[in-house]
Amino acid sequence: MRLFLAVFPPPETQSLAHDAAAALKRAAAAEGMGEKTVSWVRLENLHYTLRFIGEVGEDGADRITLAANEAASSVAAFGVTLGGLGAFPRPRDARVLWVGLARGADPFRDLARGLDWTHSLARLNSLENDSAASFTVSRISVVVSHLSPKGSHYDIRAEAALAAAHP
Repeated sequence: MRLFLAVFPPPETQSLAHDAAAALKRAAAAEGMGEKTVSWVRLENLHYTLRFIGEVGEDGADRITLAANEAASSVAAFGVTLGGLGAFPRPRDARVLWVGLARGADPFRDLARGLDWTHSLARLNSLENDSAASFTVSRISVVVSHLSPKGSHYDIRAEAALAAAHP
């Protein structure tokens, strides 16, 4: 099975990010970049990837779940606020669009580093002033990714809770 570790924002935050991406989708369509050129992620699939694992067997998936639980148990839950939209490798040649964080990036980065993950940033605009842009990161999801011509489908295999937040 094909696995990755992720944080899924709550539905209202996913909707906010999806609506922001819709403006980019309209601009891409105006430039002649239709569905055959660009693959857009479904709303329920919007997430922050902490680490891509790849193909593993059942034993490997069990070990990944244990490792996620161990990493999560040493990190307290924390709040984040969506920030700017970005593109990789750059906006003009985008292969991946992402939403950065205006608040909570440091603990998010520490969590990801605990899972041996790195990233790069490129800022386009910001979503941070919308109330739906803020949420609490309280768990890591172990996700099975199923690829198909109609797009990816994700199944959450397990979830690892972060430690309780300190007052």
